Amino acid sequence: MPRMPDADQLTAGCLFSGMGGFASGLTDAGFTIAWASDNNEYACQTFRHRFRNTRVVEKDARELSVAVDALEPVDVLAAGFPCQSFSQAGDRLGFEDERGEVFCEASNRTGWLRRGLPPATGDPPISPVSAGRSPRRR
Repeated sequence: MPRMPDADQLTAGCLFSGMGGFASGLTDAGFTIAWASDNNEYACQTFRHRFRNTRVVEKDARELSVAVDALEPVDVLAAGFPCQSFSQAGDRLGFEDERGEVFCEASNRTGWLRRGLPPATGDPPISPVSAGRSPRRR
């Protein structure tokens, strides 16, 4: 994969970082991962092992604070939010499931960005076109 130019080193922060899937792709694309956060102890341990120079905050995304947790603004906010609520393999409760509601935490954090807006992806993809609706199982 071609690396992005280092004109002004691009940075990323990772919400719901898990073991670092998005972080791995962003690193391959030339980004520096400034920080990551997940509420799962084992995911954080794995992330720390894979990305030894990245600060990991083990905490629920709803409790994160730029000021309290000293999170620097980033160019990209990667949010691998919990997919159980939207996955075709799950119950597909969407935003009616508490886990699905945490998607809003990522969209509420655009003020943490130095520039631009974060993309959202999921299974199936969630986009502005879906207007926040999740496909429901029939």
